[in-house]
Amino acid sequence: MPGDAACGAAGARAGSVGGVMGSEFVFRLHVRVGAGAYICGEETALLESLEGKRGVVRAKPPLPAIEGLFGKPTVVNNVLSLASVPAILADGAPAYARLGLGRSRGTQVFQLAATWRVAASSRPRSASPCAS
Repeated sequence: MPGDAACGAAGARAGSVGGVMGSEFVFRLHVRVGAGAYICGEETALLESLEGKRGVVRAKPPLPAIEGLFGKPTVVNNVLSLASVPAILADGAPAYARLGLGRSRGTQVFQLAATWRVAASSRPRSASPCAS
């Protein structure tokens, strides 16, 4: 995903990500693109892929937070989840949750692939009817 890689590169050039909610908290963010296999959406299969192995689901326990990438404690977050953070921090979790319907809270990124005059992506409320 070129956009994801560009975000990671921009963060790397800046050296770190910080100033979270005006604090002095600073952290390093590493964005890695997996092999693209559907199964690699499962966190342990993604870790296997990043280690250069076939992307198959690992037996748990141990959980990745205990023994993850290369046997070290690892937190795995997908880019879609991280993309929701600015809206949650800006407006608060209750406001973000009100964007969804029923048990589907917040927004969801999706893309329609076909021959269009103008290509675009959208981030509608979760569980929005297609007509909206």
